[in-house]
Amino acid sequence: MQHRQHTRLSYHLLASALSYPGDDARALFAWSVRATVHGMLSHESYLRQAAQPQAYRLGDDRMQRQMSILGDLDANAVADLMQTATGPAQFTLRWNGYNQLAPLGVSTRLCSNDTNDNTRDDAAQQTNPSRQGLDISGHATEGLREQVMAACLDYLQTKNALAAERSDRHLLENLDRLGLQEQALRDVCLYLYEEPWADLPASAKKLACSSRSLQRALHQAGLGFAGLRMAIRLNLVSAAIRRGENSLTGIAHAAGFYDAAHLDHSWKQATGINPSQYRQLLA
Repeated sequence: MQHRQHTRLSYHLLASALSYPGDDARALFAWSVRATVHGMLSHESYLRQAAQPQAYRLGDDRMQRQMSILGDLDANAVADLMQTATGPAQFTLRWNGYNQLAPLGVSTRLCSNDTNDNTRDDAAQQTNPSRQGLDISGHATEGLREQVMAACLDYLQTKNALAAERSDRHLLENLDRLGLQEQALRDVCLYLYEEPWADLPASAKKLACSSRSLQRALHQAGLGFAGLRMAIRLNLVSAAIRRGENSLTGIAHAAGFYDAAHLDHSWKQATGINPSQYRQLLA
């Protein structure tokens, strides 16, 4: 496809498995916020990261563990899309549909056999026609990337098989999962889920503190107010689309966006596709 030649992206979870943020609860929560907003990165930057010598020290067990931890914390709308599929057949349709619509540097597809089991195509059957032009450092790098993709697919399909519910307030759920006790962080998240239009002064007033105190509390957690608010807004939009609400303009405004165009820009940055395409994949 023509657009693949100009803008090649990778989903953030693949690169994160190679640059794991560590087991510190604050770092992991900050990662989940950033991943919600910046869900896509340059595919070329992912290739360079995979070529770094330290990446090859990742073993299978560690890769699976890191993917599982990060996947559970992934509040991005793409994770919502994949983890709410009702069974293997719908998961396959959504995965393949997303790979077709998003400008991915390397697109993979799943196929189902007669018993509805999902199997990954092998490397030679990946669908991106320009794939050979993306290999920058030989078979070792390619093998690592295949390992990362395998870990991602294994995680997503395992979660899908468990039919886990996706929270409409995933970031709040992540605070509990990580055992974070910072009251200011919890309170501002609660407030922004209720009032996504709120600015920093209004949020500080609600929390009975100064704007500077709130900024300092967020900074200590590795966050900024605007980034946290955007992540919460995107959570709200994802939940509304999954509930089947029809008007994207109405969804955008209720979640704190000025209009559908404002939402469209942020949604593409987060998922690589626009909200209408995302809703199409949920069908």
